[in-house]
Amino acid sequence: MARKALKSRVYQYRCPSTNEGQNSAVFLHIKETGHSVDIKDAIILDCEEHWHRRGIKEAIWVRVEKPSLNRKGGLRFDLSHAWDRAIKGIPSRLSRDQPNGSVA
Repeated sequence: MARKALKSRVYQYRCPSTNEGQNSAVFLHIKETGHSVDIKDAIILDCEEHWHRRGIKEAIWVRVEKPSLNRKGGLRFDLSHAWDRAIKGIPSRLSRDQPNGSVA
């Protein structure tokens, strides 16, 4: 199920938004650089059915992984910096040393 949701999400990132100024950072990057997104290289960091919990997990993983294409303010949950000490102990699941960002 997570792989199917990922496929849908990648499709959303590749397409322009119907709302002007609301295009994803991934879409803008692809448009400006000509790079592409290959779903086989994607890594699912976490899964969560509940919308609110998923927003919290997304905010945690953005804090842990510090993705370069994430826009400030693009998250629906604003995670307090009071959690930074606890989050610091979460190991990264991405390896920036490997060409496709795959898990080490």
